[in-house]
Amino acid sequence: GIPESMSTYSEDKKLFETEFIDLEIEKEKLLLQKVNLVSSLDSLNKINVDKQIEKEQEGILTLLDCNREEFLQFGREIETVRNNAIEKELSKDSVSYQFDLLQKNKISAHPEYFSQVNIDIKSILDNWVVDVPIKYYNVVKGDNLWKIASKNEIYNNPFLWIKIFEANRDLIKDPNKIYVNDRIIIPEISSDEIEKFNSLFRKWKNKNIK
Repeated sequence: GIPESMSTYSEDKKLFETEFIDLEIEKEKLLLQKVNLVSSLDSLNKINVDKQIEKEQEGILTLLDCNREEFLQFGREIETVRNNAIEKELSKDSVSYQFDLLQKNKISAHPEYFSQVNIDIKSILDNWVVDVPIKYYNVVKGDNLWKIASKNEIYNNPFLWIKIFEANRDLIKDPNKIYVNDRIIIPEISSDEIEKFNSLFRKWKNKNIK
């Protein structure tokens, strides 16, 4: 038979192995508990962070005099104006008016919307080139460039004759010589230029009236 010392060793070994397995199982349980605790802590931290962010957001909305629904509605309005600017189905003036309303709204100062309004949409509008139809005038007897520029339906300012001359250099070689039935271009002039020439015209009239 097996010596008593060997039998005792085998039993001790089995007992040790059983205890070791039990310890490993307990260790796994503890590790699982640790993972669950860490996960719970992360969830709690996330909830606390989310609550803090939500609280800060509510504070910002209060400063902007709006509630959450009005804030979200403003985002939808931005999308509408952006699409209008891209698709160009409305006139540029109409879309520019919509854009002005967005800019005047306090909500446009919110970080989530600021660049969308003041960079994205503004850039689209700045690059929107409107094709201006060319305006023509047929010269009649007695006309000269000064007289044509003076007409109400043209510029109502004789000093702008130079603009007509510059736009028709291929046809008019001498500004003092134009001919009946000549079809001349009446160029579009910026509001700044019109104001500049109107100022010159007013000074000239005041000087000559005196």
